[in-house]
Amino acid sequence: MTGLEKTFPSQEIRKTAPGIGCGRVAIVLYRLWRSLNWIVLVSLLLLDSIYFLGESPAPVPIGSVTFVDPSWLVDTAYKLHQGLWLGRDSAFTYGALFQWMFGVSSSIHGLSLGSCLRTGHLLPNLCAILAIFVFAELLLGGHSPWKRAFYLICAVVFWNYPDVRMPAVLLLFAASLCELKRFTDGHGAQFRLAGLALALSVTFLISADTGAYSCLSFLAAAAGFAFCSTDRLRQRRLGRAVALMAIFLPVSMLLIGFLLVPWSLEFWRATVASLASYRWSMAGGMTPSTTARMAVMFASAAGILAIGWRWRNSQAKSLARTPAFFVSSTLLSFAFLQSGVVRSDWGHVAFALYPSFLLAGLVLMGSEEHEAGIRGVLPLFIALGITAAASGTAAVYVPQMLVANARTALQRSIHKPSNACSPGTFAYQGACLWQPDFDRISHVAGYLEAHTSPSQFIAIFPFENLYADMAGRPVAGGVLQAYAAAAPLLMERHIRGLEKQDPPVAVFSADEVATYGIDGVPNFTRSPELWLYLQARYTTETEAWPGVYILHRDRDRQQRWQMSFGNLPLTRNPQPLTWSQGVEWTIAENLQWPSSADFLRVRLRVSYPVSWHFLKPRPVIVRLHYSDGSDKAVLTVLPPDRETSLWIFPRQERQLAYYFLPNPGAWRWEKWAKAPVSLAIGFKRFDWASVRPKRAEILSLQAATVSLRGSLDNAAQMPGEGLRSK
Repeated sequence: MTGLEKTFPSQEIRKTAPGIGCGRVAIVLYRLWRSLNWIVLVSLLLLDSIYFLGESPAPVPIGSVTFVDPSWLVDTAYKLHQGLWLGRDSAFTYGALFQWMFGVSSSIHGLSLGSCLRTGHLLPNLCAILAIFVFAELLLGGHSPWKRAFYLICAVVFWNYPDVRMPAVLLLFAASLCELKRFTDGHGAQFRLAGLALALSVTFLISADTGAYSCLSFLAAAAGFAFCSTDRLRQRRLGRAVALMAIFLPVSMLLIGFLLVPWSLEFWRATVASLASYRWSMAGGMTPSTTARMAVMFASAAGILAIGWRWRNSQAKSLARTPAFFVSSTLLSFAFLQSGVVRSDWGHVAFALYPSFLLAGLVLMGSEEHEAGIRGVLPLFIALGITAAASGTAAVYVPQMLVANARTALQRSIHKPSNACSPGTFAYQGACLWQPDFDRISHVAGYLEAHTSPSQFIAIFPFENLYADMAGRPVAGGVLQAYAAAAPLLMERHIRGLEKQDPPVAVFSADEVATYGIDGVPNFTRSPELWLYLQARYTTETEAWPGVYILHRDRDRQQRWQMSFGNLPLTRNPQPLTWSQGVEWTIAENLQWPSSADFLRVRLRVSYPVSWHFLKPRPVIVRLHYSDGSDKAVLTVLPPDRETSLWIFPRQERQLAYYFLPNPGAWRWEKWAKAPVSLAIGFKRFDWASVRPKRAEILSLQAATVSLRGSLDNAAQMPGEGLRSK
């Protein structure tokens, strides 16, 4: 009998209580104590709902708009209400289940920019809390309810990373451990394993990386049991479970894919292409301070798991104390680090570390309910110390915020919502925007709303979907945002979507004026196929805002458009033996650049060691030297170990906007003509995890020229004349 049971012994209360009322009160208190984990769960769900639903209906202050994350996030909600589903109509790293959760939450008070930012994360947050609760219940089943409640508070309130993806993965990890434990004990059931396979497949509808990590979590759980099982009968049972999963999982994946796109593998082809291209197309560098923080925090979590291994117990009721848990958790924690290694800003690194802390936190819950001694509670004090030193309360649970939101919810029906924004900001679509963002978005969206119908699609380059969303128009294309279409299969899908939807209007934002290249890569260099597709089919209608051009569909231009290539000589210089930082390889010199040429196309193949599959490849930097002594460095993204084409615009990126003018004479105005005389390539070292190449093979170098058949090249005008006539 535990100390808690001695304090509230239900049977003894019935026998010795001096009065019936006193005994019933004690029994109620005892049952409440035993249900403390459920009470905490309901409280957290309620507080979360108050935070989102009780917030003031006044416009949401959002500060400066970056247009990258807000564009795709808001567009998922608008696509839901337009009947367009991720995975079916548009490919992206996120899926239809996340889209449904975010879209429904965003529409609670009516869909707008402000509502997406105010209530959009309600359902994802509630699902994350539920996932963490079930995760703890499955792995801490032998611990006291108050310890499970304490863990839930730490995980949600203090250790929380506001994202539904990792809690979903950890829930599937716990479910995998439980089911494999049943199988190795001889109590497994095929229908439960089939249900687990279906759940693993469904996680791909949250996001591609959620599904991939969920499947890895099952493999980690199986590896943990395989490592710790010495009995041959248990090993045979484990092998049978893995074999059944190898059958059930592909079948369930097919069902999920057919649910989105009937009798087609399109969903899975896009998912695999997205996962395969992310490592090289979206890689980012890690600063030394971030590296140090990551090492210290991961070492702390790994150290807790190592200490927990000392007190492992294969007969424990809580799976979090079994040997298989420690082995599989270590494997899974290392796997999760991939998210931080590839894209290495602190936000992604924290996302990668979050699961390892939740797994180590299970160890800090101490011994099980039937065990006594200081070892049962000492880890909890350690958990409290770590929480106090390394984390703070999530914004959702700050008392001042909760009180203010609760008061707002009570007064919502009495007081009229205020539409006032702070000085310097302006109300627009339920949000308070700084004047530059307000002017730009309202002008561009207003023009689209006035000149298109609600059913007409709008093409966007490079990623400002927000313009079309604020105008109430669907965004065209087979991929949600162009930068996510790095793989050839995804770019083909994106262009097929444009062909099918045939948008009459496109919005082009010029680099260096109205937009920027993600991670420093020019948008033309990142997505040349899409830019050339638009340039061949669209003509400038007006400049709605400096650097933001409205283009209209031009059938005549499409029929007359053509592109030609001219070969340029390559040097015979041998490539460097080692690609160190700052080392460049001159691949062309004394170039005779054609006066009519527009672009540079390099066919090449860059080979990397196998380690890039676990780390990330160093990106190629192309440096152009000009006759006037100036130069231009262009950062690029290339698929490793594959022959590919690298496109470069040799002049200023902002001048690409003039290629949409109707007169080709204005595309390459003489005043801005710059002729490159030599070309060199090097590689940028991101950080310790960026792998340098072992070989670069230059296959060809060409100058590309775009033109319209039948146009007079000498009919030149200065670019920009008449752009704002409408």
